[in-house]
Amino acid sequence: MSWPTANNWISKMNESGYLGYNEWRLPALSTIEGSWWNLDPYTNNATSDQGYAKTTTDGNDGGWRYGSGTGMPVSELGHMYYVSLGNKGRYIPDDDNPQSRNIQDGWGLVRTGPFRNILPHVYWTGARIDNETAFYLHFSDGEQNFVLTDGSSGYAWAVHDGDWSDFSGAILYLSKGTDLPDGVSVTVPKLGVLKGAGTIPGDVINEGTIEPGNSIGELNITGSYTQTSEGALKIELAGMSSGEYDYLSISGQAVLAGSIVVSFLEEFQATAGDEFEFLYAAGGISGAFDPVQSPGSLNWLITYEASNSSLIDTARLTVVPVSDAEPPAPDPELPVIDDGVAYCAIGCGEGVSDTGARTVVFDFEDPETGTQVRLEAVLPAAHGDPLRHRVDRTLLDGTETLTEAVSDVPGSTVTLERDADGRPRIVTRAVLDDGVILEVLARADGSAEHRVSAQAGETVAATDVPGALTRFMADGQVKTLLEFASGQAWFRALVWTEPDGRGRTGFERWEDLAGEWVLESRTIDDTVSRFEAGHRVWIEPDEGDGLRFQVETQVTRDLYF
Repeated sequence: MSWPTANNWISKMNESGYLGYNEWRLPALSTIEGSWWNLDPYTNNATSDQGYAKTTTDGNDGGWRYGSGTGMPVSELGHMYYVSLGNKGRYIPDDDNPQSRNIQDGWGLVRTGPFRNILPHVYWTGARIDNETAFYLHFSDGEQNFVLTDGSSGYAWAVHDGDWSDFSGAILYLSKGTDLPDGVSVTVPKLGVLKGAGTIPGDVINEGTIEPGNSIGELNITGSYTQTSEGALKIELAGMSSGEYDYLSISGQAVLAGSIVVSFLEEFQATAGDEFEFLYAAGGISGAFDPVQSPGSLNWLITYEASNSSLIDTARLTVVPVSDAEPPAPDPELPVIDDGVAYCAIGCGEGVSDTGARTVVFDFEDPETGTQVRLEAVLPAAHGDPLRHRVDRTLLDGTETLTEAVSDVPGSTVTLERDADGRPRIVTRAVLDDGVILEVLARADGSAEHRVSAQAGETVAATDVPGALTRFMADGQVKTLLEFASGQAWFRALVWTEPDGRGRTGFERWEDLAGEWVLESRTIDDTVSRFEAGHRVWIEPDEGDGLRFQVETQVTRDLYF
């Protein structure tokens, strides 16, 4: 769209009070000199309004910032590209020769953070030089420049000045030096993300995701910190020394629960014995995080220690050697299987399959249906072999396989757990190198779902149709296939997701006409069947003969076949 069209779009958003706000605008840009546009020379170090800026992680430089120490960005889009997301411009910054054109490694839109659909194209700012030209930032390489407002095409990113304590479903970046009101309380909702290297002068409740630093950095909370069971704390590691990994500092008490997610930056890789003190709460720590989620096959131990007194106030991450890793404590009645090591308790047995792979089986009577159910995990016979689990229900005429999962991802695990109602379920889980988490949950009643949790969000595909087959692929795809017959028709439904959380649905239907199977329909229109990261798809029998797809997007949509 042109610059006038972008501004018209903003006006319409304000007129309609979009999402409850009427102060939407294009990102701000002001002159780096304070009184006039510096358009010459075309620089690589943010000394001109035209050209490229520096990439920084501490929030004090880069992205066209004032030099007076106020910490406010001159270019909001430049600050987003270079500082908040940590991307690099095309050319190496050179203070001695800012007009040099030496290409730097890793330039371009490499990091998109928690945002979806950022495109490597021109995005309009709200600033123009005169009635004919306006500024833009090119998200392909970080170039800031100007172009004709009419006849030029760009994208628009609508922003508004928000309330720090209420940003439901949004991403809030806190820059170092940001001045918030004293005593402010911040609640990060389930879909919210709070990240940055600044200070919050009040209490914080984390029901969503908190990421200290703009890349690596320290986030300070002067009040208390509470993380719920649905909250997540993400810690990035780029080295062993202080300042090379994220840190959360809390002046009050920390009440911990939920997940902690560890990832590596650049080429750093932790090894056995490495330690990272990542959290300090002067008021003491109560509760504990769930086991660490981390790429690769590292075993992590979280310890809670006292720094100078008997008060437990410090949390530390330690890489535990595989040989010294303690097995997870098993449920008194359930086995736990961990990539070739099984812990079997009351009510389960072990065996060897025809291929030489070891199996762990748990048999029980489903109290709701009265039928016998078997949960079976087939462990790999050799490293790298697929890991399988099955849920079978024993009927009068034999055994019916309700659902089956196969993982081609080395290091996958299978656990037997319990639902909230106490009924057993079998869970297969894999963590990819880039932190994407793949899970399949299968229950005794035949219902099953798969989850793909990526940086872009969580996607859930589920089915209430017995006989589902789910497969984890080494490239991060998850595919769930359903096949069943109903009347004179035979159906096949497929749901698959990509590592970034996006998904598709597919459908086939054969019908027996005059004794011959005929393919009646095969595909679903792409605009109907595709769903974005963070959305859900359910497949279940419809009221007639066939399948019912429910695609939960911005508007929940039912599809019948």
